[in-house]
Amino acid sequence: FFFFQAEDGIRDAQESRGLGDVYKRQVFGSQPGSNASSSMTGSLQKNVSDTSIPSTSTGPQSLTIKAFDDGKLEIVFSCSKKGEDTTTIQAQFNNKSPFQITNLSFSAAVLKHLKLTMSTISSTIIPPNTIGQCTQSMKLVNSMQGKKGIVMKLKIAYQANNQQHQQELTINEFPTTY
Repeated sequence: FFFFQAEDGIRDAQESRGLGDVYKRQVFGSQPGSNASSSMTGSLQKNVSDTSIPSTSTGPQSLTIKAFDDGKLEIVFSCSKKGEDTTTIQAQFNNKSPFQITNLSFSAAVLKHLKLTMSTISSTIIPPNTIGQCTQSMKLVNSMQGKKGIVMKLKIAYQANNQQHQQELTINEFPTTY
C-alpha cells in the first residue's frame, strides 16, 4: 500500500510494507501542540457492492458509490472510466448534521498495482446540513487492470459539536470493470 493525503496543498507519499504500518505516522485533527490521539477506533470492512448505484448522467462508464456514512458525514464517490486502466473519482463530502464540521481530514491508501493522485480537498470546514460544499478529486491508474481490482483504505477524521470523530475503512469491492 502507498499512503497519500492531499490537504491544504500538501501531498505526502510513503511506501508501506502492509496495512499495519500504513497509518503509524499520521495523527488526525492535530496541530502543533495539540493532544490529539493517533489511535483509531477499529477497522471497518465495507462492501460497496450493496451501496453502488449506476449513474446514467455521465455515460455508461459511470458509477456512484456511497463510500462512508456515519449519520453526520457522508462521502459519495462519483467514479468515471477514462481509458482502459484509469478511473477518476470525485469525492463529495456532505454534512448531514445540524453542526458545522471542522478539521476535516481525508486520507487514502492503495495497493502497489494502483497509482493514486489526489487533488487538495476544497475545504476542511463543511457548513451544517449541506450537500456538495466540499469536494476532492482523485485519479487511479490500475497497472493490472482485469487481473487485480481497486482496493482503497480510507482514513477520515473531523470535528463536529466539539467532538472528534475518526474512522478507517476499506473499500474492497469496486466493480471489476474499474
